[in-house]
Amino acid sequence: MAKKKPDQEDIWERNHQKWQSKTLLPLVNLSWLSKGDNGCLGCLACKLTKQANEYGNYEVQMGTNFSNVKRHATSDQHQLALVKLGLIDVEDEDEEKAPSQEAFLKVAAGRLKGPIAWRHGEGGVGGRKKVTNMVNCLSQAMFEADRRFLERAGSIVLHMDVRALKLMIRFRAANSKLEGRRGILGIVQLTRTTATVLQAALKQALRDFCTSPFKGGFDEGTFKHIIKHIEVLDMDAASDEQCSAREIKKDLLTGVKAIMKDKAHGSRRVLSRPWAVIPDLAEVWGTFVGDKSSVVRMIQKSDVLSAKFQEHCAAIVQSPVSSGRIKNLAFKKQRFDSVAKPLGRGIIWLEAIIATAIWASIHRRGEEDHTNAESFLCWVNEKRLVLLAMCADASDCALSLVRAFDTEEYDPSLMQVECERFLSELHYLFNNAKVTEGETYTKYMISQLQSSRGFLVKGEPKTVGGAQKVTPSLVAECIGIMKLYVSLAVEVVRCEFPQFEILGAFRIFDLQQSSTPDPAEVKKHAERLCQVFEVHTPSFLQEFWDHKFIAMNESKAHGLTNVDAWVSSVRKTNSRPSLKCNHPSDALRAILMRFVAYHGCCTSGVEQSFSKLQNQFPPARDHMIMQNYLAEAKVVIDFNEYDKASMGKMAQQCWAKTFGTPRASCKSRLDTGMPKKRKAGTEASLARKRHKHLHDNVPIVSQDIVTYFELRIFVEFIVCKMFAEFVTYLELKICFLLAL
Repeated sequence: MAKKKPDQEDIWERNHQKWQSKTLLPLVNLSWLSKGDNGCLGCLACKLTKQANEYGNYEVQMGTNFSNVKRHATSDQHQLALVKLGLIDVEDEDEEKAPSQEAFLKVAAGRLKGPIAWRHGEGGVGGRKKVTNMVNCLSQAMFEADRRFLERAGSIVLHMDVRALKLMIRFRAANSKLEGRRGILGIVQLTRTTATVLQAALKQALRDFCTSPFKGGFDEGTFKHIIKHIEVLDMDAASDEQCSAREIKKDLLTGVKAIMKDKAHGSRRVLSRPWAVIPDLAEVWGTFVGDKSSVVRMIQKSDVLSAKFQEHCAAIVQSPVSSGRIKNLAFKKQRFDSVAKPLGRGIIWLEAIIATAIWASIHRRGEEDHTNAESFLCWVNEKRLVLLAMCADASDCALSLVRAFDTEEYDPSLMQVECERFLSELHYLFNNAKVTEGETYTKYMISQLQSSRGFLVKGEPKTVGGAQKVTPSLVAECIGIMKLYVSLAVEVVRCEFPQFEILGAFRIFDLQQSSTPDPAEVKKHAERLCQVFEVHTPSFLQEFWDHKFIAMNESKAHGLTNVDAWVSSVRKTNSRPSLKCNHPSDALRAILMRFVAYHGCCTSGVEQSFSKLQNQFPPARDHMIMQNYLAEAKVVIDFNEYDKASMGKMAQQCWAKTFGTPRASCKSRLDTGMPKKRKAGTEASLARKRHKHLHDNVPIVSQDIVTYFELRIFVEFIVCKMFAEFVTYLELKICFLLAL
């Protein structure tokens, strides 16, 4: 029996995804190949621009060899269609109307090297003005790529923070194809940080972002689409920022589903809040590290004491770590999570700290260091040192929690897992009293206190440590204090990482769980997600369990993260029509799109960007207009996230539309030696006018004349003073005589 010949519909259904993936339009993730109502193939670009060919008229038969179909992309009419749609420019015109792609990439590489002033230009490219314009074109090319992605995004998350009256807004977005993108959306200079000002600044940043030189101005459609699909505002817990977020949700971003408090900042509060209310911990923390008069800060702020501390560290023979490069205790006041390092170093090099304090009490008399050192030596004892070591163990556990959330790559499905791991470590160390076992700071401190250290304080002898000084009852008393800390830490975790929060519901996508998740628990979190994102719950649960084992296999076979494994499983089941029919994923895809967008939902990326820009813009450069500041910030922070060749090409297009043909450079200028016209209304112009006035009007005199006038004025002053004193004497004499 002869095999039935497949019809055109079957051919298209079987091959269209593969064909369309190989016939993409430049700059946009869209295929020009499509099927018309008559069942024939055609070119969408040629149709839109009304090209008179078989592709524009949709007359290509379905059975045509696909190699011939692909060749249409190189035809003159197709290229003309792309030019008319603004997707490409003619190569010759690009080269004539804009600097080369290599020049743009060289400028970008120069910006990435570090804080180099624009006035120096770029060797082989141009001077200050040209380089400034090229950086602006590069940033607009990057913003245009972001705009085209956000125009198709189904979920957008905004992360915002303020530093030095600059509001930075970063976005993370995902589309229905489960593709993600992140980057700077805008930076706005503020006058103050009230809720009203922040709301106006966000609106202005969004409007500026949607203003494209490629489209000739503000794009209302893009603006409305972005406003509609912003689902999360992520800000610090500061009252003004949270108040502004609520006002923004009410007045501007009505589609926002959640206002998040930054998780990285929240994770730091598991130490700061409990330690502030437990008197023993507040005393230990303050006296050793936190207070202005603490021994750690005393050593940190004095070069002399830092050198002595380094000298004493080098003299210690028995130490678990090398002390060759230790100069201080690495304390940063602005970051509370940094207490882990000074506490840890304080335990390891306790002998060096005590020796430095003794030296300061002897050699720094009459200074503040002398008083602080004596106060520390009077305060220190065995109980406080053991409690200090337990604080070091607790802070090290907390530091691991902070590091888990202090990145734009943190996985929301692991949020509750990280919290549980942190609390489990505290429970093991203190509730189970295992802090004196294994490799802990407490065990090392107890071993150090087995030998005594004697010194004089205010003329009185004192000893710290020795046999039988650290008794079991003393250790138990310190553990009791730390148990109180654990109970408060649990409450802080519940406050900062609530399980009812939408991010906590993403834990069902965790593929690294050692045990099979409880179906009832999965259903509870699934219902929460489906309720927020308006997805049919039964369909989602069916598709979730259908894809879960595929995702687990992808994770194990290829070493993928949770989000990559789930995305890979959905793409695999959608790779062929037959698989797509047997494994539907529409409901799952809607939730996974949010899982991709909410990845790394914290302001760490904003803070890290600010820190990088602080190095890029030292005080000598931190005075440029906000347009240039934003342009360079975008290039410095995000350039490596993009395809460099595409950015160079789009930057050329932006230059051609904005500036026109660049001036041809030449080695010898016709106006060499001729002064250029100075800009009026500047501080420099005012200084020049003053200098010119003095130069034109001041006669030159000798030093003798100036000296003569100086002596004359001096003599007049003395005579006047003596006369005044004589008059005063006479007045007093007359008064005395009258009194007689």
